[in-house]
Amino acid sequence: MGTNEQVEGSEREDFVVAVGERNVTVTLLSPPSDRLAAKPALLMSFASGRESSLLQAPYNCTSNAFLAAGHRVLSFDFTGHGERIDHFGSGIHGLRNSLVKGGIDPFAVFAEDARAVIDNCVHRGLAAAGRIVTCGTSRGGYLALYLLVHEPRIVAAAGYAPVTDWRLLAEFEADVDLPDVVGLALSGWASKAADRSVFLAIGKSDARVGTESCEQLRDALDAAGVDVEFLLTDDPGHSLGAQGYKRGAALLLDRVGAV
Repeated sequence: MGTNEQVEGSEREDFVVAVGERNVTVTLLSPPSDRLAAKPALLMSFASGRESSLLQAPYNCTSNAFLAAGHRVLSFDFTGHGERIDHFGSGIHGLRNSLVKGGIDPFAVFAEDARAVIDNCVHRGLAAAGRIVTCGTSRGGYLALYLLVHEPRIVAAAGYAPVTDWRLLAEFEADVDLPDVVGLALSGWASKAADRSVFLAIGKSDARVGTESCEQLRDALDAAGVDVEFLLTDDPGHSLGAQGYKRGAALLLDRVGAV
């Protein structure tokens, strides 16, 4: 599976969900009807915009595994990414500027958008509560974990080299004392993930998002009674090899198979 390629035989649908005054474009990939599982699950995947999340390696590793198993996958753009780039800028700078300069919490906006997308999919019979999982890489890993603790219909999440505390990122170096930034640390919300499953994978020397911070999140989740699996890899810097993605996909598939 190469960059910007669709899984052979999968069917793509792009549709728009209205969220207040916003229009959120969603890309949904489904296996062919003759390969669709009897009770298909839904994976919501996030990396750096919906196209890269679903079509670019290695971000699409989990999506490909779900499609191969007969399940559906989707993604949508979030603040500063894809079609959602505005005057706040692109990428992590866009997220930071929205929060710090604009006073608009991009993560709360993301959760609201995701809730509306799930509502739409449930209404259309494309998803069912208890059979929805999420995953993401780096900033997308933060979004997946953030969504898990804000949306009870999601039963499991996988974070691949995830951001767990924005204060560790260079883009937020001037904002480490701001309450709105301090409060985004995922370890403070661990209890909200109780009775669900989390997979975390990170390289042992990831200075970009902080290996130690990810380990602290693992400990907080474990203390809260969350079913958590943690994989520490030898991948250099802020990177993650196939092993991490494959283990995460296996956990998520097992979780929806067990429901």
